[in-house]
Amino acid sequence: MNKKFSTLMAVFLAAGATFTAEAGVVKVTKPVVGKQYVIADGGWAVGTQKAVLTSNDGATGVIGIVGDATKFSTLPMWTVDKTNSEIVIKIADGKYLNSESGTITLTAKTASEDNQKITYAEGAPSITIGAESNPIKFGDFAPAATTTTVSNVSGGEAAFYAETYDQSGDLLIEAPVATQPLFIKIGDKYLAPTSAADVTKTLELVSIDFDKPDYNLIQRASWTVSNGVFTSVLRSSGTYKYLNVASGDGALEMGSTSTKVLAFDGADYAAIKGAALTKADGTKALTAGLELTDYDGARSYPEALLYKAPTVITATHTGAIDARQFVNGGWYYVSTSATECLSDNGTAGSPTFAAGNVDPTTVLANSYLWKVEVKNIAGSDIVTLLNKSTGNYYTVSGVSSFIAETVPAYTAGMVLKTKAGGYINGVGTSAGADVDAALKFGLHLPGNVNYTAAELNAMMSNGFSMAVSTAKENGSTSIEGANTFAGILKAVNANVNRFQLTDADGKYIVLSKTEAWGTNTDMNGNNLNNRGLKFAKVETVDATKQYSYFEIKYPQVNDKASNEELVIEVYDAATAGDLIGRMYVGSIAGKNYLTVSKDIDATKEIWPYVSLGGSDLVNLKTFLLKGKFYTVARVDAEYQIEKVLGTASNGAAALLDKGAVQMDQPEGQWAASVDANGKLVLTNRESLAKYTDLSVLYGTDKDNVYKNGDKLYQIKVVEKHATTDGYEAWTNNQLRDEQYTLGFYSNVLGAAAYMSENHENKHLIGLEKDIKNATAWDVKAFDAKRTDAAQTDSVYVISNLYFWNKDKKGGADWDIVSDTLKTVSYTFTNASNSEPVKYNATEDAYICDPTADVKGDRFAIKKMADGKYNLVAVATNDAEKDADKYYTLASNKLYGGFSVAQGNVNATGMYDKSENDLAVIEKTAAPEYVKRNMSDTIRIFREGADASILFEKGEFLGLENIHEFTKMAPAMYVDTAYYNRGTNNRWQYLLGVEIDRKVVNDDCGVPSHAKFHVDTTYGRFLVNLVDSAELYKKTHLHDNKYVNTEGFAKLGFVKGFHTNDTLVIQREGVLVPAKADSIYMGSKDFNVAKFAFRIVDHETNAFKIETLYKKFSDGPAAKADKLGYLKWMNGFVVVVNAIENGDTFNLEADHSAPTANEGVSTSEVSVITKEGAVVINGAQGKKVVLTNVLGQTIASTILSSDTATISAPAGIVVVAVEGEAAVKAIVK
Repeated sequence: MNKKFSTLMAVFLAAGATFTAEAGVVKVTKPVVGKQYVIADGGWAVGTQKAVLTSNDGATGVIGIVGDATKFSTLPMWTVDKTNSEIVIKIADGKYLNSESGTITLTAKTASEDNQKITYAEGAPSITIGAESNPIKFGDFAPAATTTTVSNVSGGEAAFYAETYDQSGDLLIEAPVATQPLFIKIGDKYLAPTSAADVTKTLELVSIDFDKPDYNLIQRASWTVSNGVFTSVLRSSGTYKYLNVASGDGALEMGSTSTKVLAFDGADYAAIKGAALTKADGTKALTAGLELTDYDGARSYPEALLYKAPTVITATHTGAIDARQFVNGGWYYVSTSATECLSDNGTAGSPTFAAGNVDPTTVLANSYLWKVEVKNIAGSDIVTLLNKSTGNYYTVSGVSSFIAETVPAYTAGMVLKTKAGGYINGVGTSAGADVDAALKFGLHLPGNVNYTAAELNAMMSNGFSMAVSTAKENGSTSIEGANTFAGILKAVNANVNRFQLTDADGKYIVLSKTEAWGTNTDMNGNNLNNRGLKFAKVETVDATKQYSYFEIKYPQVNDKASNEELVIEVYDAATAGDLIGRMYVGSIAGKNYLTVSKDIDATKEIWPYVSLGGSDLVNLKTFLLKGKFYTVARVDAEYQIEKVLGTASNGAAALLDKGAVQMDQPEGQWAASVDANGKLVLTNRESLAKYTDLSVLYGTDKDNVYKNGDKLYQIKVVEKHATTDGYEAWTNNQLRDEQYTLGFYSNVLGAAAYMSENHENKHLIGLEKDIKNATAWDVKAFDAKRTDAAQTDSVYVISNLYFWNKDKKGGADWDIVSDTLKTVSYTFTNASNSEPVKYNATEDAYICDPTADVKGDRFAIKKMADGKYNLVAVATNDAEKDADKYYTLASNKLYGGFSVAQGNVNATGMYDKSENDLAVIEKTAAPEYVKRNMSDTIRIFREGADASILFEKGEFLGLENIHEFTKMAPAMYVDTAYYNRGTNNRWQYLLGVEIDRKVVNDDCGVPSHAKFHVDTTYGRFLVNLVDSAELYKKTHLHDNKYVNTEGFAKLGFVKGFHTNDTLVIQREGVLVPAKADSIYMGSKDFNVAKFAFRIVDHETNAFKIETLYKKFSDGPAAKADKLGYLKWMNGFVVVVNAIENGDTFNLEADHSAPTANEGVSTSEVSVITKEGAVVINGAQGKKVVLTNVLGQTIASTILSSDTATISAPAGIVVVAVEGEAAVKAIVK
């Protein structure tokens, strides 16, 4: 039953529409001023095409056009206007319909309006216009024509039309079906007999709450109508069952004879409860809407609308509750007939029906109790019944979820059917299609169950509290005498279920035997129900004057664990004795008073709502916020923090010293949930430890401060949180090419001591006070994609945050937001030998594990105060091999075991408060790689042996003494490959000889065209020749010149060019950028042509030359990271597979030309370049010619000095000295 009209329906009714067969277009018999209508042929309806009135030329003429009722909103609209006492119609401002001498036109409004006034007889099908009141008529359409004439002469007569919409069948705007129960709504109330008793004739207007409907009231306000006669549904077989119009004054009343009172129109009348419905003075304007009148039209009642009444299913067993009392998910006895109720014999799916009356005051066996739940799924109310004793669902033919026939699902009973449409109509064994034969299930309250004194006193450690309201929903708490029960109460002198009550001061709460609130019989205490007696507090109980024994119960309809409702009963003795009454709220002159009553009239009265906890009890449904964490601290009376909730060293949640927990980090933040008993549970965001000692909270007058027992707690919402809170999340890009020192802060030293390997020569990790002696560590973020089957390389800690979701599908309930704390884990590896940090059980300490290919332990880097960290171990679990699992934190962390000499690094509990668990992680002071610039010319020599220089030795890269190989050309050109990219600091280069760099910047001058830029370096580039070795092996199995005798690949210079992040290698003398011959330079990864200079001595800047190690099929295996290093072996330089095997080099600028080693002159003439010039020594008196690579002359002169400087542009120049071989040089 809809309680509200839609906007469209309200507009329609206000426009004067009177009937329709279904949603769509309706004819209007009473047009309303200011509203718009279509004017069409009187026989118009959905499915027909008739003439519709419109303007012909927009000025004076009118015509009829073909009007399709299904396209109503596109048709021309006419507005009803009114001046004086006449109505006129217009199609636009200043364009009014006018009639003269049978011709209908559009004109401006005239003063007299004689030719423009409209008359429209109620119930008549036509519109008349003008002084003669001639009908507006449409001529017939000619064949294939789309327009017709409009006149007063002949044709179909016009009528007003409006559009409406059906409201789910609730509002009747058509003649009702004789068997359909109806409401007669006047204003916002409903017409009903004043009582169910058949002896009364009077009527009243009643209000109905359709959220919790009283179905007795619904039935009293329901009518059926047939041939204009209204019959009361409630009195359908009684005497005074008809709605009559009394003779004389026209009042409505109930009568014994049928009178036709239904009509669709009428004049104005007023409706007042308790008085006759009498005629108004006639001066009020016509009201809109469907109206009820007596059959001959002499009397009417305004704004009376007919509504379909909801279907009411009534249980056949007496005592069933109605919808007002139904609690979704509550426990009930379920009746199926006047004498039977549903029980379960313990066999799943086979409940039995036990004969016997259901007595709601008797606690029957749990086999008779059923939990009745209603969930709205896809627009249907789905009902399930769960037995409390067996846990079986009520099941019929394998079906245990049923569709309720009514809305709401339970009225004063319910009928159930299966999804296939069959009704439950047997003894739980069959379903049929006959709704009349279906079982009428009734729900019955199962009575109340006692709390023991111990249970009540345990609720607040040493007592409990309550609050009283006149009703559960929208009830008043303004009740005289309710303050008697305010504050903490305690059950004393208990006889298990019966006891006395005292307040916090030890005063007894009693019910007076003589003092009452009123003097009238119903509230003077001297009546059958004892109503009116006052509650009071006394120092000592006088049994002659006071009743002092209570029983406090909970309705068994609720689960005891989640119950909030109390039933308070007063007795006259400690054991046995008589019930004096249940707590009740009576009324005197509109004011509420707390008293007792033995019983109530359920048709008119309700019991008050007494709830556990009183007004200060925190309602978790409103307290818990969606998706939020909380911090928790115990505070003193001045609200200063005493303790903070955290995780103790044993892993359990506990109140700790306030400095022991970081409240702004996950270790001090708590997820709130609600257990099966409706109590608060707090779960730590990091450790997942649970705390249940604050299961019940009471509010105070201080924001964010709550009471539990006699202690105060500050509970604050964490306003903002992120998935990475509390832990570092460094990426490998940030860590790459950096090295770190790791240490632990010592209060003994007043500073950090740093981790170093090889304490006592067992690879133990010890601690050094001097950072110069600290080991440098590589720190790498774990990457599961390379390592194992885990779904993620992150460590997850998942919290469930509860909140009350009133809009949850299937009905309001607790809902959950899952929040995940994510952190990256890291390994620590000795940078000098690639040995990872790993726990060694034999040594009971951490070591650098020398085992080949061993995986290091992983650690999460937890942020602590002052920039320090805890290094928390990551648990080894099934995530390594199961993609459905994820990694979690372990329960331990690293700490420094300081001693007089050199301590070891050990493991301790994650939440142990060790003095030495605060780690420091610092970058090493210098960059790890040498940085050079584009176009630098360098020579590379072995560290400590400056004369041992790398150079092109025949086909391969060699290393020889320059004093022995005087004709070597050691200069190499530096071409940047991966350089200054983001946070990268591992600068990678191409090394080349015979270089020609060409830069083209082409600007065509057209602003819209992109500028063309190409930077290409041509020459011969150093590469690892392992790929050539693999090809060469096919024909030279035993004499492969591209590898040495140990199976390591040599290096050589190959011709190609570098452009746009790609090195293209020449094959068979032709530069072809084929895929197989192209090497990508745009990533941080090494390849066979990229080299970096990894510093191993920061004082001298000595380095290892780092590149890709690619295993030759007969060569040594690669390390996991596949990094290789250059090493001289037996005359040639090769790429070896470990940093410790690589040679150490250094470099310096070389001003000679990076040329091929093909007989450089050893005379005393030398050519040196500098910025913008060439310096020639030892050539006085000789002719010198400088040309560029294209052969163009730059300079030609005879030198007059032994040292001559000649200007030259940047780039490669060829220097030809008379009598000497030409030399290439690069000018900066």
